[in-house]
Amino acid sequence: MAYKGDLSSRGVKDVLAIMYKSPGDPEQIAKDKGLLQEHDEGELAKIVDQVIAENPNVVADFKSGKQASLQYLVGQGMRLSKGSANPTLLSKILVDKLG
Repeated sequence: MAYKGDLSSRGVKDVLAIMYKSPGDPEQIAKDKGLLQEHDEGELAKIVDQVIAENPNVVADFKSGKQASLQYLVGQGMRLSKGSANPTLLSKILVDKLG
């Protein structure tokens, strides 16, 4: 699941910790605990739109060349998605919309 991008490294650790205590199907555990990453570009685009609307100063910083601003915006997207967004895809959508 990690290699396919369905589960973050943190998610892998959480699933393994659960499996250590109570063996089970890792995919089912990830689903039950809400650890699978969101890959739906439509849903992620909604999150990106909200992040852009809520952070106009950071967006301006990014557009003026401050690359660190992108990480902040991705972090805000992760916060809004409660950690379920795929950060790589979230970053790509942000760059596409702000580019």
